[in-house]
Parts: sequence; C-alpha cells; structure tokens
Amino acid sequence: MEFGILAIIPPLVAIIFALKTKQTLLSLFIGVWVGATIIYNWNPLVGFINTISDFIIPAIADPWNAGLLLLVTLAGGFVHVLKMSGAAQAFAQVVTRKVNTRKRAQTTTWASAFAFSYTEPVLILGTIMRPITDRLKVSRVKLAYILDSMGASLAAMSPISSYGPFIVGLIAAQLAVIGLSDNPWSLFIAMIPYNFYGIFAMLTVLFVIRTGLDIGPMYHAEKRATETGKLLGENDKPLMD
Repeated sequence: MEFGILAIIPPLVAIIFALKTKQTLLSLFIGVWVGATIIYNWNPLVGFINTISDFIIPAIADPWNAGLLLLVTLAGGFVHVLKMSGAAQAFAQVVTRKVNTRKRAQTTTWASAFAFSYTEPVLILGTIMRPITDRLKVSRVKLAYILDSMGASLAAMSPISSYGPFIVGLIAAQLAVIGLSDNPWSLFIAMIPYNFYGIFAMLTVLFVIRTGLDIGPMYHAEKRATETGKLLGENDKPLMD
C-alpha cells in the first residue's frame, strides 16, 4: 500500500511534539500512533490498539531490541549507583590532585571518552567527570558539548558499543534485501574512515579545548563560570540534578 506524501506526517508530528514537550519517548509514541491511524483508515482508536499490538510489543519481543533495551536500562542503573554511592565524588577528589586546571579537566574528559566507547559514554562519563569539571569551573554546557560530540561519534564507530551491533544489523538487513553476501561487520569497519562528521567532530572538540576557542553562547557560559562560578545559566534546564 502506497501512502505518498502522507508518509512524512508521522515523523513530522514526532519531531514537533519532541521540540514542544522535550519528551522523546512520548513524542515517538505519538508519531507511531499517527502512522498507525493513517494505516488503519484514519481510525485513531484502532490505530492506538494496533500501535501496541502490531508495533511496540513485537519490537520489544525481538531478541536484538530486547538486548539493547536491557543494556540501556542497566547503564542508567549504573549511573544512579555511581551518583548515590558517592563514587563519582570520591573519584573526583583523587583525580583533581593532578587534573588541576580547566584545560586538563576538559582534555581528560575528551580522552576518557575513548575508554568508555564500549558503553554509554555520555551518561557514565558525564556522571564521573561532572564533579571534577564543577570544581574547576567548567560550565555544564561545555561539558555537555564535549560528552555529546565524543559519545555520539564514538558510538557510531565503535564495534563494541550498543550502537555498533545495531548499525551492523541495519546493514545486514539491507544486504539481504538487495541479495548481497558481503559480511556486514566488514562493511561497518570499512565505512569508519568515511564517517567524516564523527571524525571531525572529535577533532574539533580537541581543538576547541586546547585553544580555548569558545564562540557565541559557549563563550558567555565559560566566562560566567570562570568569573562568577555559576556553572548553569538562568535559562539552562539540566536533564539531571
């Protein structure tokens, strides 16, 4: 069945809801619901029921997806353990004896991302490094920039992260569709040098850290942090306390 231009409605709805509500899961669910409503003759009730029965439950029941969900859940639990046990604070007290400048703290965060490329570097490394960067007056937005640029880039290129096998699965599915017998893992490794966004994003982060080239809002956030000690701006809305 062909839906033509109607096919862009569900992703547009999901994006608009995500921007308005900042609730990713809810927005994705609504996007799927809208898509199912279109598929089932514009009946929202039938669309809602089939969203659960035909899309969400089969997706969760898939062993591959279930494994990814479990990994992400465990990563979130590990972050909470690090926070509640005081392990991150204790680590910060030890590390700040040698990492005693803002530039060193940022460089350490950048380099440590490679050691955490097997898991969720944005979450776990952020929990570990936040007390260190806080002590040395690195703004939270600068820390978030380093973590996101490094974490997303490494996740897309690391074969031992939760995302590497997921990407390989997508490649394998496409190979099967077009009837090729190539090894999806070989293709995944071969395409890493062509991940120009990820490579240049990581190099740019290091360049910004070493040169102190902060531009626009980042410049003002860093200036505020160093001069006043305020790591968060008045309008900043951190995802974690």
